[in-house]
Amino acid sequence: MSNVQPIIKWAGGKRKLAPVISNIVKKDVPNLETYIEPFFGGGAVYFDLYNNKLFNKSYVNDIIPQLVSFYKTISKIENIQEFHKRITNLLFTFNSFNSKEERQKFFYDTRDSFNNLWIDGDEASPSTTNLDNSDSTLSAVYLYVLNRTCFNGLFRVNKKGKFNVPLGSYKNIPIPSIKDIENYSEALNHAEIFLGDYEVLIEKAIDIENAFIYLDPPYVANSQTSNFTSYSKDSFQDTLDIDSEHYRLSKNFDKLITSNLKAVLSNHNNPKAIEIFVSGKKGVFVYEIDITKTIGRVQGSKNTSSELLISTFEITSLNESRII
Repeated sequence: MSNVQPIIKWAGGKRKLAPVISNIVKKDVPNLETYIEPFFGGGAVYFDLYNNKLFNKSYVNDIIPQLVSFYKTISKIENIQEFHKRITNLLFTFNSFNSKEERQKFFYDTRDSFNNLWIDGDEASPSTTNLDNSDSTLSAVYLYVLNRTCFNGLFRVNKKGKFNVPLGSYKNIPIPSIKDIENYSEALNHAEIFLGDYEVLIEKAIDIENAFIYLDPPYVANSQTSNFTSYSKDSFQDTLDIDSEHYRLSKNFDKLITSNLKAVLSNHNNPKAIEIFVSGKKGVFVYEIDITKTIGRVQGSKNTSSELLISTFEITSLNESRII
């Protein structure tokens, strides 16, 4: 078994949940050929399934152009040594600074350089095709460095599409080995990577035999203060109705239920999520699990989050955790 791990941090990442999903596939999706993930994010579930050799081909998608460009660039990069050298040089420079002021200047200069690749005046580039190979590689280098040095490894952009997360409190960043990057590139090379709305992959999944689809959307908020959805300038909410996108996803999940496709959707375990994704539906199985948070974790606290796994099929390994 290989051991490829997500190379970037991601808010709402599923490193803790990934082994659970892999176990579900092993026990209840024995003939899996195609894995589909419309909300890719940090890709933790994908890499765990890949490590366990649980699919032959895959389709993954995200709405963030900078992130999709990063993955596409890594998956087909020809000169990994040069890519690794650039990352190493930038992180070595960052680690050499003794003052916060020096780290701040480095970070915000790097952030500006990254944004300048994607912003033409006041307009964000609409797709990854706007960057040539050289700029795509440079964008991937900057994204990796920013992800490792920014506050909590968050990715957030403003209305103009500019990455605007501030500097974190890190003083020394581990430098990845070239072998890690080679393995990561090889793992991503097995995926067909899409940019755009998740609905395209849901429609695609319905017509594929022996497929499994995992949906990890921005979660229904547990409270107004915890509602973090601004991963992209097209955030997962409407300005007038904060739950409209969740209801749209629920209607798309209905398509997966009626198609008999094996699908799992994760979300917060709260009354609103159950109302949106479970109430009134037939043919769904609902399980409760506890996941330890990493981003936003308070040192010394357990800080667990009760989550739902909503599936279109019975998950035998979670029978004791079934609530509906």
